[in-house]
Amino acid sequence: MRIQYKLFINTLVSLVLISFLYVSVFTTTNIISDQEKEHVLASDIQTAVFELNLLLNEYLLHREDRVLEQWNTRHHSGLLLLNKIGTDNRNQDFVRDIRAEYLLLDDLFQKEVENYHYELTLTEEQASAETLGLVTALQERIISQLLITSQSVSSAAQSLEELTYEQTQAAIEQNRILTLLLVLSFFVLTTIISVIVSRSIVKPLLNLEKAVTKFGKGKLDTKIDIQSKDEIGHLASSFNDMATKLEELNKLKDDFLNTATHELKTPLIPIKSQAQLLLGGDYGKLNKKQKNAIEMIARNGDHLNDLVSDVLSITKIRSRKIRLILEEADLGQIISDAVNDMQSIARNKQIDITLSHAENLPLLVIDTKRISEVMHNLLDNSVKFTPEGGRVDVDVSRTQNNVRVTVTDTGIGMDKKTLKKLFTPFFQADSEITRRYGGTGLGLSIAKGFVVSHGGKISAKSAGLGKGSAFTFTLPLKKNLHKPTK
Repeated sequence: MRIQYKLFINTLVSLVLISFLYVSVFTTTNIISDQEKEHVLASDIQTAVFELNLLLNEYLLHREDRVLEQWNTRHHSGLLLLNKIGTDNRNQDFVRDIRAEYLLLDDLFQKEVENYHYELTLTEEQASAETLGLVTALQERIISQLLITSQSVSSAAQSLEELTYEQTQAAIEQNRILTLLLVLSFFVLTTIISVIVSRSIVKPLLNLEKAVTKFGKGKLDTKIDIQSKDEIGHLASSFNDMATKLEELNKLKDDFLNTATHELKTPLIPIKSQAQLLLGGDYGKLNKKQKNAIEMIARNGDHLNDLVSDVLSITKIRSRKIRLILEEADLGQIISDAVNDMQSIARNKQIDITLSHAENLPLLVIDTKRISEVMHNLLDNSVKFTPEGGRVDVDVSRTQNNVRVTVTDTGIGMDKKTLKKLFTPFFQADSEITRRYGGTGLGLSIAKGFVVSHGGKISAKSAGLGKGSAFTFTLPLKKNLHKPTK
């Protein structure tokens, strides 16, 4: 599936979940709103009943006609409120009972008013005591029933107000829990879906990134195992095709260099030997001009031979065909010999070379010739890039598992960009350095190959341009020696 379709599905599912969340929250919010309205109506009904009770007590005390008008108005308002409330099935029966008692309260009040006026009429007409007694007894029963009904309606109105309040709070709590569950469910589902979609995109990209990083470090046999049919899968397939072709080209290049260096060495041997014979007088005495010419041929022959040897060494290192001749050796003596070999060159530049090493260094199982070449490369590099009057210090120490050698100089130093590529074959910091100091840029990469083949490590550091450099390599002790590359 194409990436754009995956992203579209992820977005669509998220929108559907958001819509469902919105509808659910909107619905529960409306329920709360309706419940709050019920509670407000219940509070208004309780207030109306309370005011009716006040009017009832006032009328029974003062018997004023104005109270009758207020009663009728307030009772009618309360009845309208009762007709509005109770749409919820849970409250319909309760509200119906309150409405019935509320109407009964008005009937009793009207009977009480009517009976009171009838009693007044009988009194004015001087009715018999028996008749007045009957009317008075009826009046007392009506008032008693009226007061009981009034109290019952008040209690019912208060219960309704409390009930709607509890229902409102319960609805709010349910809405809070439901909203929380919906939000959590939304985030869980969207996270799961996003992770699934992202994983199908990000994981192949990470694999691609790792492969490209390895490829950039020279591991041309790197392949990407991505089977998806989307754009990343096509990119991975193209990368694998490119890697295969580059690997083939790199092998052809290494084979060419290997063959070329061997072929170049063949004519160099007689050139060098014949130059030595000429300089030795085997073919007759040479005049000064002839001698200088032959010496120039010999020097350039040696230089070309060293260059061919370096190319041959780096080719073997890169193809992992380097062979080590391992034997127990005194690393301290190897380093001392290398320092002594560089002393004459260093004196010509007025550069001091110092050596300090720990006592009783153990014998190491190493290829003496290769490690000697590593030391000569590092010392030659430091002396070459250190101005006249500078200093080169060599320090040899022992750690728990390794022997560490550090060559520190007061030379031209390096920036961070140069440090990253320092051990890359044929690398030079810039063309000006190449012109000024010479070299092929193979020495450090060869040194790294020899050290790594012994199971060790090599590194460089510098505080910056003009602040010198320090090269450090480690070799494992005999018990920790890695199996060398064959």
